[in-house]
Amino acid sequence: MTKPTEPREMKRIPYPSEEPVRVPKNQEVEIEDDSETIALSNNPKFQAILERSRQSFKEKGGIPLEEIERELGLD
Repeated sequence: MTKPTEPREMKRIPYPSEEPVRVPKNQEVEIEDDSETIALSNNPKFQAILERSRQSFKEKGGIPLEEIERELGLD
């Protein structure tokens, strides 16, 4: 059995995240957020855009990194 992680050793996960956040008992986790993040996370139109994007990625895949670098002149 491992000993509980100290708060300063915990991985900081940006909010919102689809990853589960594990917090040892009697400890707190820092979640970085701001008013814009909160507003977007509660906005049904923005959530619909994200869902369409996720579905498109599943069906068609993404843009290769090399193509993005080329378009931005980073190649």
